[in-house]
Amino acid sequence: MASVLDFIAALPELGIGTWYAGAVEGLGERLGDYEEPVPRLVPALSDLLRRIRGIPQLLDGVFAWVPGQEIPRVEAENFTADGPMAPLVLNALVEIWAFDTSYIEVYTERSSVITAIQNRFVGNVRAYECSEN
Repeated sequence: MASVLDFIAALPELGIGTWYAGAVEGLGERLGDYEEPVPRLVPALSDLLRRIRGIPQLLDGVFAWVPGQEIPRVEAENFTADGPMAPLVLNALVEIWAFDTSYIEVYTERSSVITAIQNRFVGNVRAYECSEN
């Protein structure tokens, strides 16, 4: 998970923005406020990534990149990767869900981000078009 976050955070397509994390659960080190099912500001992504790398298994988590200094607009009642499979943060340009220690979903409308992820993690990425009913 940390390598995916690291890679996406470095993409020039994202520009200036802020990371938020919530509902993050792992075996081992506690992640404090990030364990709560609400988006929490990540003041320094490198610090959170260091902590995540110290966890033997990351069970779940939601990470969202919001442009500029916008506050996340959360759509769902439950801010968790265990809910319906649709983005939770309406104004996020990228939203990443980790669940069950080995599965990661990335939500974005930016095709350049999807292409970059597919090129970096060859063979491990599938793209799906999401449409609202």
